Amino acid sequence: WRTAGGKAEKLEGALATEAALKSGAGGRRVLHLATHGFFLASNCAGTHGDARHENLLLRCGLAFAGANDRAQAEVGEEDGILTGEEAGSLRLEGTEWVVLSACETAIGELRASEGVFGLRRAFAVAGARTVIGSLWPVDDATSGRWMSVLYRTRLREGTTTAAAVREADLTLLRELRARGLATHPHDWAGFVAAPLSPHGDEDMAGIGE
Repeated sequence: WRTAGGKAEKLEGALATEAALKSGAGGRRVLHLATHGFFLASNCAGTHGDARHENLLLRCGLAFAGANDRAQAEVGEEDGILTGEEAGSLRLEGTEWVVLSACETAIGELRASEGVFGLRRAFAVAGARTVIGSLWPVDDATSGRWMSVLYRTRLREGTTTAAAVREADLTLLRELRARGLATHPHDWAGFVAAPLSPHGDEDMAGIGE
């Protein structure tokens, strides 16, 4: 990111809090969230009969520092879980990419005439132009390699988002073939980019933050 002329801020460990995200997400050209995501299906234990779970954006979210101790959070305190509903309240009108590199961050539940509800919908509501996420579990090594090619192709070579995603897929596919390994799409095609606005593929030249 820095070699492309921008500034980057990394929060990890105890610093990667829900509060830090909410206060610092606005104004970023790219928001990369490398943390666990979830979407609770309608048949999950504990969802039946709970009116809150009729809101699909309360059944998806991301985990941040402190999530394991969320039961101890007081009313009104951050509990370490950013729900889809909370993500939708972020101000991301200038954000070109929200990258969700954890497993199954691009899935959701289809509602007739309304589309798919999940983290992609939440970040669309927040104003992000494109959300990149995964459709199934992807191992850490594959995810890291795919992301490396994605950013290099987009930022250093100045391609479109679609071209960067395609190059990341093809790079992993070529590497599997070169090693004589199986080339099932599960091992190279887990990530997708969903453009959410007509400005979703603007140039990132002069990226700022």
